[in-house]
Amino acid sequence: MAIAAIELDVTELLESAETQMGEPDVRVDPARLLGITRLVSINRAALELLGWPESAARGLTPVAIFPDADRDAFIDVIASAGATDGVVRREGRMRRIDGDPCPVIFTARVSQRVGSKVRVAVQCTDLRGLAPAKDAGADTAALQRTLFRNLPLGLCRVNGDRLSPFYAELGVGPDTDLGAFFEANPGLLDRAADLCIIEDVNPEAVRILGAGSADELVGRSVAFAWRSRPDVFIQTLVAGVQARKHECETELNMLDGGRRDVIPASATVREDGRRASIIAMVDIGDRVAAKTDLIRLQAQFVQPYRLSLLTELSSWFAHEISQPLVAIAAMATTGARWLDKDAPQIDEARHAFDRILSSAVRSRGIIDRLRSMAMNHAPVLAPQRMSNVVTAAMRLVEGDAKTAGVTIATRLTGCDDCVSMDRAQIGQVVVNLLMNAIEAVDRSACVVREVAIDIVVDDDCVECSVSDSGAGIAATAVANAFAELVPGAAGRAGFGLTISRSIVALHQGRLTLDGTSPLGGAKISFRLPRAQAPCRLPTELDPFSDR
Repeated sequence: MAIAAIELDVTELLESAETQMGEPDVRVDPARLLGITRLVSINRAALELLGWPESAARGLTPVAIFPDADRDAFIDVIASAGATDGVVRREGRMRRIDGDPCPVIFTARVSQRVGSKVRVAVQCTDLRGLAPAKDAGADTAALQRTLFRNLPLGLCRVNGDRLSPFYAELGVGPDTDLGAFFEANPGLLDRAADLCIIEDVNPEAVRILGAGSADELVGRSVAFAWRSRPDVFIQTLVAGVQARKHECETELNMLDGGRRDVIPASATVREDGRRASIIAMVDIGDRVAAKTDLIRLQAQFVQPYRLSLLTELSSWFAHEISQPLVAIAAMATTGARWLDKDAPQIDEARHAFDRILSSAVRSRGIIDRLRSMAMNHAPVLAPQRMSNVVTAAMRLVEGDAKTAGVTIATRLTGCDDCVSMDRAQIGQVVVNLLMNAIEAVDRSACVVREVAIDIVVDDDCVECSVSDSGAGIAATAVANAFAELVPGAAGRAGFGLTISRSIVALHQGRLTLDGTSPLGGAKISFRLPRAQAPCRLPTELDPFSDR
């Protein structure tokens, strides 16, 4: 069952709300506020919920789908979500095409924030199936059963009673690092998975897990679902021991052998001494497929651009370099003729050879200019915060990280991480190091798939280090890692560590490589002198622009 969702542009609504704060006695008409709220998109599930045909989607407005009596509540939901980066949930109603109200739960959060432009995505959970249970009044069990069956997300109840004696047998206590314990003992992780038994599932969970019916899942262990992502199962177990909720984006194995992208959220409860977990699953396969298609489409556009650029550069280089080469050949022939005469003309030959030398110097200048164009050797320095540059770089590699299933964490130690730098060049260095780390993790068979960025500020310098949980680099291979212009092992042509080191050196800094890191893989760090002047703010259009 797909999730009904709409996306709204709330820019003008937020501006109106800000103006209203200065005039608290003036009441604004809810219809006017909905009128300045633009419906950006509405998915097929939302159209089916409201009874509208797909052909009517283009002409729909928020005013048309919200009853008069419920507009204030909905405006409050989207305004609250747009003013923060949190999630806002509230019960309300929408209006179907036949005029009947449709009870829903709104779940709203910001989907895009660019400057003052704000968009909010609203998930609409249909509550009409809950009416029979609500009519039962005091029959709480009936209400719970109906909720379990009718909510449009996968729900799975897992019995973990046998985990407690299993942990006791292993000597696992409150101070045990359960994550590290299971990573070191994968066989015990398989046993733990076999001890978690599915007790109940709703129809949506049956579909998500690729079963034909609930009977195929009830009584079965959860081991099949976590085969490809044991790291996420470990995180779920840790959350259960710590009695906290856990939510992430991952991939589950299906009973029929396929895989499905989902967001699972788990909560462990204890009832009369029993350990049980309720796992909610939202199918995000369509969203991930759309993201993958977008990344592939972007790559298809980028490759012709690169080829076009390469063609232009090659033509320019061939044109520029051909002139001094032709001159060198001509002068060499002329010089040889002067020397082959019966009476060799030494002065004339020397003149020809001087012109050869001049043409060779010119050729060298052309090559140097081409190298400068490729590396942008003349940095335009300005005070910039290292943390801002890292954030911009993370946005650029976000798609690659998600595709590889890699999480990126950042940490800033100290304050005032302001560095005098060419933002574009140092941004390119950070992107290169991040891509190297992501590819290293993707090529490895590690359970924990992480990349960490640490920014450490001391008295004179700011250090930025990128660590990964990949296979690491052998001590004997560290020196060769700086071989000039070596492409990534996965075939990605990048700046190479040598060029990155050269860019850092142009900023009076130093880049170093450590074959091992706290995450288990490699660690690459660079240090730059702190700036004395105040930092500048980055622009919105270009994440690595100084202008």
